[in-house]
Amino acid sequence: MKRKSFWKSFLALFVFGLIGIFFFIPSLIPLIEGQLQSMANPPDLPLGLLVLLSLINPLILLAGAVLAGLLTAPKAGLVS
Repeated sequence: MKRKSFWKSFLALFVFGLIGIFFFIPSLIPLIEGQLQSMANPPDLPLGLLVLLSLINPLILLAGAVLAGLLTAPKAGLVS
């Protein structure tokens, strides 16, 4: 796969996955609020920052999955 095509594909797939990750936000807010209420000493961080920090792990997993898929698809004979 050409390098330019690889990065275009990576960016396109990552952006589509990013849209999906942002749909986690409405479900994360009540979960984080519930966790904060059940903690004895909650952190002094705003809720918005805690929500953004909780999206780091899915972003890393998305980048790894897209990268692994793009690298292994030609070897598996998959084309689009």
